[in-house]
Amino acid sequence: MKSNKSVKSNRGTFASFAFVKMTDKVQAGIQSVVLDAVKKAKKGTVAEIAAVAVKLGLKKVTDQNPLTQTHVHLNRLKALKAVKRIESSKKAA
Repeated sequence: MKSNKSVKSNRGTFASFAFVKMTDKVQAGIQSVVLDAVKKAKKGTVAEIAAVAVKLGLKKVTDQNPLTQTHVHLNRLKALKAVKRIESSKKAA
């Protein structure tokens, strides 16, 4: 049975990504908004990039959780070598 307690999550606070280059293999929609967000932010955690993506219109493209969608598409962009994962100074407790 599910608990009604809200659980605070650290999702998006430890993984950091940085913009590398533009690529023409980016899909229209969520992925292009996330790429524009990381390009504008230059580098940052998933949560920071998700905040920029929401300002750039991520909510207009999808009704799903912006933090989750940003994380998923950052990993897909990493596979396309458009972004790279960088070491974060924060460590998991």
